[in-house]
Amino acid sequence: MTEEPRTIVTVIDPSSDALLAQRLLRVQHDSYRVEAELIGVDTIPQLHETFEELIASGLDWIAVVEDEQGGAASEVLGALAWTGGDEAFEIERLIVSPAYFRRGIARALVTEGVALAAGRPVSVSTGRDNPPARRLYESVGFVHAGDVEVAPGVHLARYELR
Repeated sequence: MTEEPRTIVTVIDPSSDALLAQRLLRVQHDSYRVEAELIGVDTIPQLHETFEELIASGLDWIAVVEDEQGGAASEVLGALAWTGGDEAFEIERLIVSPAYFRRGIARALVTEGVALAAGRPVSVSTGRDNPPARRLYESVGFVHAGDVEVAPGVHLARYELR
């Protein structure tokens, strides 16, 4: 019987650690590839983002990482990126390695993100045709605020938590 890895939720800075950024980018590509299959569109910008674009994104990140001795992260299992000011908190990305789907990682990240928002309204968008993501946000208390077509045939579902 294989023991589950010890995981921690931690703030990360991909711009300060190239290896971490490479691991994060791999998980991002793998995660958005699954969403692309669900929604039938492979033009999701994050699916094609380069290492340099990820570093330059300026997003704040938290991640669930596998904890090695000494506190070094051996693998990124999932991550959440956000932007926000004094008035609002926007979840920009929620990614989980497909090998770790259905293990509570996305829920842990969203819950931690909501805590980081510290009472500010939180918003997020996901593919309208991505039922797992939509169920997750709704189960955490987000309310569907409408759909928007961002490109021909590409629809996002917008959610808010107040």
